[in-house]
Amino acid sequence: MVTFTIDGKTVEAAAGTSILDAALEAGIYIPHLCSHQSVEAFGKVVLNETVYQGQKAFAGEFAGKTVRESDGKGCGLCRVMIEGQSDPVGACRFHVEEGLSVRTTGEDLVRIRQMKLNKILADHPHACLLCEQREGCSRTQCSMNVPEADRCCVLLGSCEIGKVSDFVGYATDLPPYKSPPEKIILTDPLFIRDYSLCIGCLKCVRVCRDVVKADVLGTVVQGDKFVVGTKKPGDMPEAECRFCGACIEVCPTGALRDVENVETPAKGAPLPCTHACPAGIDIPHYVRKIADGDLESARKVIAESVPLPATLGFVCFHPCEDHCRRGHLDEPVAICDLKRFAFDTEEAYPKYVKGEATGKNVAIIGAGPAGLTSAWLLAMKGHQVTLFDAAKEPGGFLRQTLPNFRLSRQALDRDLKFIDDLEIEFQGGRRVGDDLDPRSLREFGYDAVLMAMGTPISKRIDVLGAELKGVLWGVDYLRAAASNSPIQLDGHVIVVGGGGVATDTAMTALRSGADSVEIVSLEQRHELPAMPAEIEDAEEEGIEFTCGWGPQKFSGERGKVQRAEFLRCNRVYDAQGRFAPEYAISATIERECSWVILAVGQNSDGSVFGPEAGTVLKNRGFLPPESESVETWLPGFFGAGDLVHGPSSVVEAIASGKRAAASIDEFLGGDGEFGTHTFDDQPFDGLGIELKGRQDVQKRSSDTRVKDFDLIRASMDPVQASAEANRCLRCNIRHQVVPAILPPEEWTPLQPSLLETAPDEGGVCTLADHTGKVLKIKGAISIRELLEEWVYGEKDTANRKVRWVVDQMYTQRESELIQTHIREHGEMPDGDDELDDLF
Repeated sequence: MVTFTIDGKTVEAAAGTSILDAALEAGIYIPHLCSHQSVEAFGKVVLNETVYQGQKAFAGEFAGKTVRESDGKGCGLCRVMIEGQSDPVGACRFHVEEGLSVRTTGEDLVRIRQMKLNKILADHPHACLLCEQREGCSRTQCSMNVPEADRCCVLLGSCEIGKVSDFVGYATDLPPYKSPPEKIILTDPLFIRDYSLCIGCLKCVRVCRDVVKADVLGTVVQGDKFVVGTKKPGDMPEAECRFCGACIEVCPTGALRDVENVETPAKGAPLPCTHACPAGIDIPHYVRKIADGDLESARKVIAESVPLPATLGFVCFHPCEDHCRRGHLDEPVAICDLKRFAFDTEEAYPKYVKGEATGKNVAIIGAGPAGLTSAWLLAMKGHQVTLFDAAKEPGGFLRQTLPNFRLSRQALDRDLKFIDDLEIEFQGGRRVGDDLDPRSLREFGYDAVLMAMGTPISKRIDVLGAELKGVLWGVDYLRAAASNSPIQLDGHVIVVGGGGVATDTAMTALRSGADSVEIVSLEQRHELPAMPAEIEDAEEEGIEFTCGWGPQKFSGERGKVQRAEFLRCNRVYDAQGRFAPEYAISATIERECSWVILAVGQNSDGSVFGPEAGTVLKNRGFLPPESESVETWLPGFFGAGDLVHGPSSVVEAIASGKRAAASIDEFLGGDGEFGTHTFDDQPFDGLGIELKGRQDVQKRSSDTRVKDFDLIRASMDPVQASAEANRCLRCNIRHQVVPAILPPEEWTPLQPSLLETAPDEGGVCTLADHTGKVLKIKGAISIRELLEEWVYGEKDTANRKVRWVVDQMYTQRESELIQTHIREHGEMPDGDDELDDLF
């Protein structure tokens, strides 16, 4: 370590550290554009012979040499003065020494930096940076009549080059920008390359090489300029780009930026796939572990988030895949199939360990996904858990109604081994209302009770003839089919409904003796609630879909259904998205049939609450949503799963169970937190991304599979799983890139002393918390009076800071600053109730 001074401040740093890095580490800002903490020095970049912008080739000088060997220059903004030297030096190149005295400020350095900035901005549109009206500007019309191409890019107000330029200041001799005669702007599925905005900082080249290890980008020297492009010609896939987006994270100008309306994993933003997972599974990490062949680690990542990993591999609706950025290139990564692959063997499961006993007892009524999840978490926290269920085995609808061709019972049984690991007591055959009174559980020593009974009964609708023999209800039929007493069908079977229960019912009917099956739904084909894969499976098996019709009546002879009549449904939902079918009374169709199965939804069983059901189930027949987080019905009682939210997916029920478990743990005196392991990001290996389509998982032929209830789809084999996992774009690589250190903003702590210097003039004040998040933007006739109001009226003033701008047109300036904030952050300032009311 060496000791030296910067602007009179004593600083200590490791020998060999650049002055720039040492200063930034000490909180002393030196302007820079070509340096970044995540990449190696600018001068170490090796120059290429040719680079490509699309198909256009650019050849250059000094191929094979480093930038420093070619005497290439960086941005030049980090110039500082060293005591004893007459000329300024680059802080990014000059290393610290013992006793060194560095000066970073002064009129001489300001002028040098402005000259360097002039050269940079000569090749970058900057009219908006100089405009006094840029705050609040609509960006669509220019009052100064500057041509659109010569203004600034869409990142105005949030880009690094703009903030650095404001800090350095603008020289009066800054020439106007002229748009180049040929602008190369290329749009790929995930990001935009606007080479006209490139200033040759080479940060993208270095991050692709140093962090991503892909080395897709390169640069050549033409004259005194760096030209950046890909090492191979064509679009980014042809150039073997991994589309991780790390280059966008370091670009200071907007030359590389995300395509609009596509979710981005930019620094500080959640990863799209993980954010879309209700259970919060760390998807990128387990997918990467599978790609690396480390199945044990992959399982550990998954198993710390969900107690039913194998089950989810079969039945999850995988909303994560809907948000997978790979889907914008070709097809999403098969995240769900990879989860199934990871837990496809008996040895896959970690040993769960019960936490140190807390002396608290929890009763959970309902052993479906929500109840099981809460039991799993609470037992690991050390609480003693008892699971009650009406069925004789745990699993809820997973075991009782899901057909075997959807979910392997062996996989479910493997998942449920945690019940024994965590010493959870299971009492089956205990139905609420018959031999189980929830109210008595507290009296019998349970400190908290979770109600998670789900939606076990079929929703009934009033249709003439529904009482006829041969008219069945979806969930009841599936439950019977999964039991030892299945109902044998024959002839033509009509299933009424459009969701997953309807498709499962239809496919089960086909396997139970039906000659043909037809699904009739209110919804049009594109509106069907069933998953596309479920619809595809059903159609492959010859099940016909008749969409846009609702049941009017069923009829037959000798009490047995033989005909079904349907009305044309013109609209299922009203303008507000509420279920409100509208029928064309004169348009009907009739079908001959032997059976009708109504699969039009599921309901909670209010009878278990007796006469109190009307007051307990006050959320359209369900517990109120807040029952996950606060007591409901009786003290110490909570709710979770479908009993709260209505019929939902398995992963949503798991998420509900997690939320309820946290609330119960807090109620019992815990912290409500369940520890998760943080897995370190690992860099690319340079060739680890498959630029191929999605792996096809083998499905049994339809004519074979309708003869039994065996699984329709096979699991991936190891070769397929490795190839599929390697299709992941590793969006989380962007989170490894350290955010650029930007110039300090002028904030003042919100304390009484600032009133001595605050101007008694009109202007606008901005209030923020200690993190810089803006809470209020407000104009006033007196800045001092407004600040006095905040100093003595705001809560937590110790963690508040302010800045202000003097402007007699403070009302207009307030509006401009609010609009700028909305444009940058997509929302109003966080803590201003007055603005919320106004807007």
